[in-house]
Amino acid sequence: MAIRTDLSVNWEVSPRIITVASPSVEVAIQDLHDTLTTTEASMEGMDMDRIVSSSGKEALGSGVLVGITLQLLNAKLAFEARGGPSFVQCNVGGGNLVAVDSLGVAMDSVQTTAYVQVIKTSSSSATIQSLEIEQLKYMIESQNKTHQGYGETFYLDPVSGSDANSGTTGATAVKTFAVALALCTSGRGDVIYILSLGEAQVSIDERWVINKASIYVRGPGRGVILKPVDAGGGAPTISIEANEVSLSGFIVEASTADATAANAIDVWSNFSRIENMWINRAKNGVRYCAGDYHKLRACELELHAENGILVEDVRFGTAFAGNGAPREIDISDVPNIYLNTQNGIKLVADTVNYSAGQSTRLIRVYDSNIELNTLYGMDIGTGVYRTLIRSSVSIYHNTSGNILDNGTETYNDGIWDKAIADHLTAGTTGKALSDAGGAGNPWGTPITGNTDAGTFGELVGKKILTIGKFLGLK
Repeated sequence: MAIRTDLSVNWEVSPRIITVASPSVEVAIQDLHDTLTTTEASMEGMDMDRIVSSSGKEALGSGVLVGITLQLLNAKLAFEARGGPSFVQCNVGGGNLVAVDSLGVAMDSVQTTAYVQVIKTSSSSATIQSLEIEQLKYMIESQNKTHQGYGETFYLDPVSGSDANSGTTGATAVKTFAVALALCTSGRGDVIYILSLGEAQVSIDERWVINKASIYVRGPGRGVILKPVDAGGGAPTISIEANEVSLSGFIVEASTADATAANAIDVWSNFSRIENMWINRAKNGVRYCAGDYHKLRACELELHAENGILVEDVRFGTAFAGNGAPREIDISDVPNIYLNTQNGIKLVADTVNYSAGQSTRLIRVYDSNIELNTLYGMDIGTGVYRTLIRSSVSIYHNTSGNILDNGTETYNDGIWDKAIADHLTAGTTGKALSDAGGAGNPWGTPITGNTDAGTFGELVGKKILTIGKFLGLK
């Protein structure tokens, strides 16, 4: 019998919590049984309802015993929380650990704690049969800086799925996005995986309206293309209308019939994240209409009838006016915003309904290539405030020019295209460089008049003469 001194029980909560104190990282089922039965028999435990029921160790012959199954009664096992940021792996082994609540209904046997992953090694008869990783989802999702999918998982198979299925496994995937979304709970952090089995590209003939919060749609890559067949009267292929929605890993286009009238993606909410997407052949690739704290990264935006990215404050008079202006938008690591009929990125403020600085603002562009667009690489409109373009952004070969800046407080906006006349303030680097350039070519300046006593020219002349005499050249 092994009694663990690092285990404690909080009897005052329901379910009761059995905590393994730090720095311990493992517990055996036999030790857990011994410690809890001893605790039940103590003065403290005698007045409490039972906390454990165990079975097993029946002989199977040849010295082989049935594995232990320990059932926690209205209780859960927890390992003491760690301080992070790295996760600590903790292990439960040597049998089976299960739990029921106060009504006898099965529940998770492990209580989640900060920066801890718990791995349970279960046994059937005398052999270890499976490795259960109860918190694998938490370990994986915690690697995402935002939009962690800690909720339920549902599967969408547009080829082999059925809307009569539960959608909870790949084998029971649903067929349409509307049904997959209906299975999700708003705000829970549910994930919808799009399946694409085989090498052929899968085409989805749908338009999506995502009106539940914290829904994360993840595809396999270029193997899936979302492209409606029929015209939709200008409706976008995807309309994001709830907060904290993310899209990743598939192609989005407008229908061929709608390619000059419908956007690929419209964003009306807050906290959206769009990454690892191919967004092609629509009116505009992504249009941000309202809301703040958006992120767009690692996407291709090309061949649009107007703009690759359009940030346009059109919230006034809509149901989304309360979300505020489109603002705090980070565009980063975008390999190509190119071959668009108008601009790579266009920023438009509503100067009619909102005062200065209260419309489109704080758009930040990092580590991106903006090229080969018919008008400008970036068109920053009147009333747009505080656009940031980092030096890591490459803007080149755009027909009308790289940057058209009519905004206010734009930072680092294409310095190679700026007129010198705009940077002649006394005492600035721009003024000094301009003066140096205006002084002419020093290599073509006659020496006469530049060797006066006390000047640098006189010093250089004397040095050259001295060297010449030393070498016997005079």
